[in-house]
Amino acid sequence: MMKHCEGMNAEQKSVVAAKLKQITGGTANYRNITDESILRKIYEAFKEDNEA
Repeated sequence: MMKHCEGMNAEQKSVVAAKLKQITGGTANYRNITDESILRKIYEAFKEDNEA
């Protein structure tokens, strides 16, 4: 995630945080996520963004 957000401005990071909150059910702190299925969802969602 840190690499994904490298070079983003505050508005872009806000969009990332909102997407994380949507996936995790309310938290943007991905480092505290231990549920493998949620981590997989985060990975898949942002992997698609990086490929676009």
